[in-house]
Amino acid sequence: MTSRNDGGPIRQPEQLAGRSAFQGVGAPSGDAELAQRAAELRQINAEVRESRRAALNLMEDAVQSRKAVEALNTALAESRDSLARELAATQQLQTASASLVQGGDTGALYQQIVDAAAAILRSDYASMQTVDESKDVLRLLAYHGFDPAFGKIFEFVGRDAETACGAAWRDGRRVIVPDIEVSGIDISARALDDQRRVGIRAVQSTPLFSRAGRLLGIISTHWRAPHAPTEIDLRQFDILARQAADLIDRVESVQRLRAAEHRLRLAADAAHLTYIDADFSRRCIRSGENFATVMGYALPTPSPGQEVDLSVAASILRRHVVSNDRTKTRAAVMELLRGKPSGKIECRVLGDDGMERWIESIWSIETAHDGSPVSAFVTGLDITERKRTEEQIRLLMSEVNHRSKNLLNVVQAIARLTARGGDPATFVERLSQRIDSLAASQDLLVKNDWRGIDMRELAKAQLAHLGDSIAQSRVQMEGLSVRLTPAAAQGVGMALHELATNAVKYGALSNARGLVRITWRIARSDQPTFLVEWRERGGPKTGPPTHKGFGHTVIERMASSSVRGTVEMKYPPSGLWWRLSAPAENVLEGGVRSKTAELSIP
Repeated sequence: MTSRNDGGPIRQPEQLAGRSAFQGVGAPSGDAELAQRAAELRQINAEVRESRRAALNLMEDAVQSRKAVEALNTALAESRDSLARELAATQQLQTASASLVQGGDTGALYQQIVDAAAAILRSDYASMQTVDESKDVLRLLAYHGFDPAFGKIFEFVGRDAETACGAAWRDGRRVIVPDIEVSGIDISARALDDQRRVGIRAVQSTPLFSRAGRLLGIISTHWRAPHAPTEIDLRQFDILARQAADLIDRVESVQRLRAAEHRLRLAADAAHLTYIDADFSRRCIRSGENFATVMGYALPTPSPGQEVDLSVAASILRRHVVSNDRTKTRAAVMELLRGKPSGKIECRVLGDDGMERWIESIWSIETAHDGSPVSAFVTGLDITERKRTEEQIRLLMSEVNHRSKNLLNVVQAIARLTARGGDPATFVERLSQRIDSLAASQDLLVKNDWRGIDMRELAKAQLAHLGDSIAQSRVQMEGLSVRLTPAAAQGVGMALHELATNAVKYGALSNARGLVRITWRIARSDQPTFLVEWRERGGPKTGPPTHKGFGHTVIERMASSSVRGTVEMKYPPSGLWWRLSAPAENVLEGGVRSKTAELSIP
C-alpha cells in the first residue's frame, strides 16, 4: 500500500470502487455508489495537490539550504583569507621584531619596517620619515614600491606641507585619505600633482611617538586605487608602528650617546686625559683608548679598551715611572690602597719614545666592608706643559728680579751721569726723557713676553717723542725683520733715543729740512754680523763734540757693551754718521749665540 503525504494509506481506484479491476465494467451500480466514488476522487485530487505543494516546499527548502551552504562556504573562505592575512601580518611582525632585537644595519631595519607595513595593510607603497629637529622637516628614511624618483621628491617635507604626512605631523594623529581626489584635508595642488605623478590615489599617515611621548616620525602607506584600511588591519599595523617608533628612538639614543662619547674623547684628548679601571676581585685592568697617546707607552691589550691582567699591568706601570720617583710613588699608592677613598699622585713617567712626561693621577677607590680595595678608577692627566710653565714662570721671575736690579743700576747710572752738568731743571728734564726711553723698551719687552723686540718697533718707540710729523716725514727706516734680545734692545734703544735727541738739538732735525736715515742689516761672512746705521743729512754743518756728556757715553760705550760690539762715529759736513756692529748671535733673538752681555755703564 502506498503511503500518503499525511501518513495515511493511499487507496487505489479499484479499491475505491469496492471491487477488483477485473470485475465487469457493465455491472449495475446505484447513484449512491457513484457519489461515493466522486467524493473519493475529489479526496484523491486534494491529496495529490497537497503532495505537490509539499514537494514544492521541499524543493524550496533544498534551494534555501543550498544557498545557506554556499553563503557559509563564502564566509568560511573569507575567514580563511582573513586568517591568512593576519597570519602573514603576524609573521611580518615577528620577522621585524626578530630583526630589531638582533640589531644590525639600521638602513636594512628601516627597509624591513616599510616592507612589513606594505604587507600588513596590503598597500602598493609605504614610506617612513623621521623628524629632523635641526631643520624642522620630515626626512625620508626608507620607502617601498616607489620609483627612486620618489626619494628625491619627498626626501624632505616641511611641517607646513599640505600633505597627509604633514597633517599627521602637525596634528599628532593618524590621517586617512581614502581618495586624494575627494580628500577631506587640505592638499596643495603641487602635492596633489606629485602624488598623481608617482601613482598615489589613497594614503594613510600614522605618527610615531617615543615611549615618553615625543613625536619621532611618520609611517605612511599608499594605494594606487581608492582604499580605506580596516580596523583589524590597522590594529596589526599599530603594533608595527610601535616597533618602528622604538627603532627610531633607539637609533637616535645611540647616535646621541656616540656623539657624547665622541665629544668626551675629544675633550679627553685635548686635555691629555686618560684612565685605567682596575678590578681587584677579577685581577684585571681596563684602560682608555688614548692611554698610549697620553702616557707615551701602551698596555699589552688585544685592542684599546680591553682588559689586561692586573699583575702584568702593574709591572708595566711601575717600570715606566722615572727611577727617582718610584719609591715615593709606590708609597703613595700603597697608602691609598690601605684605606683612603681618594687621593692625588704626581710623578714622572718615561715613554717608549724616550720622552719624559709629568702625570697627575687622581684615584677613586671602592672598598669592601673590611676595608680591602675592590676596584680603583684612576684618571691620568699629562701635566708636562703645566710643569714646564711653572718652571718657566720660576725662571722668568728670577730673570725679572735680575733684570729689575740691573735696570735700577742703569737708572742710578743715568741719574748720576745726567747730574754732572746743568741746572736742576735741565737735570730733571733729561733724566725723565732717558727713563722714558728705558720704559719704552721695557713696554715692548713685556708686550712680547720678554722674547725680544722687532727692530722696527724698537726704532719707532724710541723716536715717538719726536712727534708723528717729524718721525713719519723726516725719518726713513729700512731693514730686515729681525728681533733683538732684551739686553740688545735696551742698549740699541737708548742709543737711538740719544741720537734722536741730539739730532733735534744740534743735527738734521734742528731745522725744517734735514733728514735722518736708519738702516740695519746682517753682513754675511764667516761670522754673521749685525749692522745698524744712523745717517743725517740736510742739517747744520757738524763736527766732533767739544764736550762728551752722558749722551755720548750711551751712544758709544753703552750700546757697544750691550752687544759686545763696536761703535763708529763720524762727523762729515753733511751730517752725523753712526754705526754699531756686533756678532749676530749677540744681538738677534733665537740664534745660536753665547750669553748676551748685560747692559752696564763702563
